[in-house]
Amino acid sequence: MAIYFLLFVGLQGRFVSEWVCFNNIIYTAWILLLVLEIYEDDAISLHQQMPLFWYLLGMFFYTSCTILIFCFWDYIMTVKNKYFDMLFEVYGLFNIFMYVAFAIGLLLDVSDYLKMNKKN
Repeated sequence: MAIYFLLFVGLQGRFVSEWVCFNNIIYTAWILLLVLEIYEDDAISLHQQMPLFWYLLGMFFYTSCTILIFCFWDYIMTVKNKYFDMLFEVYGLFNIFMYVAFAIGLLLDVSDYLKMNKKN
């Protein structure tokens, strides 16, 4: 799909919102399949002390909640409406949440790394 957009649509003429929507749908499906696989495997559990939990949570909320904004990008950009401005505030909140979740995951990852090195 990326090759189609590069060859036939191009990147200079406009923002390719379809490409972003497609990527967000793929990311959301990938996250859901990964969570399903984790819960089907009894040896692995996903909990709040795992960095992967926070990475997946941040990506899931960002991708699934911003699909509609990018799906209607051209319409939102051409029709000026005060309610559409609120969409970008919501988009900003989900963006902030994603990076906060990534930061929590990184902090947990670093603390796990430091604990492992302290034992050795």
